[in-house]
Amino acid sequence: MAFTRSLPELGQIIANQANAIHDTLNAAGIQQPSFEYGATHYAGPYGRAMEDSRAQLLEALDELRSLIIGPAGHIFFMSFMGPAWTATLHVLYKFELAKNVPMSGSISYGELADRCGLSEAQTRRYIRSAISFRVFDEPIVGMVQHNAASALLVTTTLHDWIGMATEEIGPAALKVADSMQSFPSSSNPAESPFAIAHGSNGDKDLFAIVGSEPDRMTRLANAMEWSMKVPGMEPPYTVNHLGWDQVKQSQRTWCPKVVVDVGGGTGTLCKTILQTYPSVERAIVEDLPDVISQASMQDPNKLDGRLEYHEYDFFSEQTIKDADVYIWRCVLHDWSDSYAVDILRNQVPALKDGARMIFLERCLGAPRPYGHVSDQFDIACDIMMHMCANAQERSREDWEALLAAADKRFEIEFISTPPHSALSIIQVIFRDNLYTGNDKGFDVGSLPDTGSDFDVGNDSLSTVDLDSSSESECNYIHTGMATVEPKDASICSQGVDGSQSTVIGSYVPFSYGEEEDEDEAYAWRYYGFEQDGNTARSSVDEWALIRRDNFFP
Repeated sequence: MAFTRSLPELGQIIANQANAIHDTLNAAGIQQPSFEYGATHYAGPYGRAMEDSRAQLLEALDELRSLIIGPAGHIFFMSFMGPAWTATLHVLYKFELAKNVPMSGSISYGELADRCGLSEAQTRRYIRSAISFRVFDEPIVGMVQHNAASALLVTTTLHDWIGMATEEIGPAALKVADSMQSFPSSSNPAESPFAIAHGSNGDKDLFAIVGSEPDRMTRLANAMEWSMKVPGMEPPYTVNHLGWDQVKQSQRTWCPKVVVDVGGGTGTLCKTILQTYPSVERAIVEDLPDVISQASMQDPNKLDGRLEYHEYDFFSEQTIKDADVYIWRCVLHDWSDSYAVDILRNQVPALKDGARMIFLERCLGAPRPYGHVSDQFDIACDIMMHMCANAQERSREDWEALLAAADKRFEIEFISTPPHSALSIIQVIFRDNLYTGNDKGFDVGSLPDTGSDFDVGNDSLSTVDLDSSSESECNYIHTGMATVEPKDASICSQGVDGSQSTVIGSYVPFSYGEEEDEDEAYAWRYYGFEQDGNTARSSVDEWALIRRDNFFP
């Protein structure tokens, strides 16, 4: 049974959180929220307490409103108002009503109608529809002026977002059921609701359809740029939580030197990264030729040479080799798993051992403390991906399965959702040297004899050979417990009989020579193993000393 809070309880939450937001903005000298023309609206990112107050307030308002109008009213409102709002937004876009209202002062409905090529009656009808949901003002009967919301519609990026939403995605919404009937369980983007709505016979996807017309492609790029300005989607929400060193050359924490933004559009994310992390020497934006030509013209100085633009189609092999980080913001959610696997495999030849792939995407099922409001947006995005490309937003389990299907050397280091960010940070490391076969067995013969002592930190460890009789190409020499902070990993080996096994455990750096870099090895603690698809957990909690020999990072 769904938990319902009482009306007084919701009212109290709304009052408390509204007061908290009001007081926080006052203390910071930030203008209170307003739809008046000229008002500056601070969209964040806010501090943690402010974000919590906003989330609780929005959730309580949504719940209170639903309770007040009741179940029947709730369903009716969604089905009745949705089409009316879509029609109104499309009229505003198609006839550029906002651009024809003066930025200062007001204009009569008749004069506005003449400017836009509409009748006065139609102009009045749709402007007043917009006013009903707080877009435009009518200060005197018959006169129209901008408010804070309508003034935003004059900007190219938001104007193009409305155009994309109404003209590109709107028709797709009415073809979802048809596509399910015609192409059950299809993962082909050319068979998506969007493709069907825009005339595809199973031969063209969204990017082929939109890309065939430069104006539509420009509109799509501008719309994607606007989407980064939605609260929770702005780059700082994730960029500030990457964990890199923000002080140039301080070496307090790790910071990549070269970052590649795959599908980076106009470069907004890379610019934020370069401004936030001065130790990043190069940030390279990759996208299709039309997008790159437009983006590079908009940014002539390119942040003192640190920002570069490169043409790249991720369905071909990655051309930027050996970068430290390849970052993907809302890219793979455009593609179903079969296509996403191909995209990821195209990156592998360019990846050095230890390279990171960072995906800034929604992670469905990530903990969300405030319920329905945050879920509404996540689930709407999942529906949108299905409509546009037969694609999807993914859960942690989905990401694990996708990466494993692309290449076993991809390992998720962590998934985190910064406070009130719409996107999660999914950090993946490419461990090229953790996987070995018959041609790369561990060189245990050159290790010290069984029973020798080694120092790991302040501990003295003794080796005990537990596997000397194994017929496998990989042998493991086990030692006593260590207290060094381990890293989780796995090693794949192949026995002489052809069997495949994966040892599951943790490793720490280890050196047993007299010189610091001499005979570098790893201490390995194994938990168990997988062999030919079967998993066995081991009760052994000991350490193995394994020679490095270039197959560990």
